[in-house]
Amino acid sequence: GGRDVVVQFHGGGLRRIHETHRSFDPLHFVLLFPAGDDGWKINMKKNGTQQSITPCDYYAYRIQWRVNDDGSNALLMSERLFQEYCCSGFAKAEHCRLQWHRHNQTAIRAAMYQGLCDHVKAGDAGKPVGKRIVLSNSFVGGNRDMSR
Repeated sequence: GGRDVVVQFHGGGLRRIHETHRSFDPLHFVLLFPAGDDGWKINMKKNGTQQSITPCDYYAYRIQWRVNDDGSNALLMSERLFQEYCCSGFAKAEHCRLQWHRHNQTAIRAAMYQGLCDHVKAGDAGKPVGKRIVLSNSFVGGNRDMSR
């Protein structure tokens, strides 16, 4: 993908680190995470439970200002780098939401919306048909959300 980090090993080999890998944040934001703390990863669980943590939950926790914070939180004090970190977190969350929609088309009953009527109604008659990915109406910013 376009947001991956490429790491070159001392031996000369290359490895691509995808944005959903736990090492993406510390490799992309080296100044914010000099110790290499892990970032969010797919299937990350809350401590002691089987409940998954979404990227939105993770980044909301990371950027929260806490009452007992003495003002030395490097993440919150990093100004423009903090803004880039927030935008990166948002992009990661949107990527994961779109991936969920892509892989769960049967769960949102996409077959109901992929008929010939939709093709003609969209003004695509005569154009080659590719694979249409249907976003649920709960996906904020999607066509179905906007038409509600």
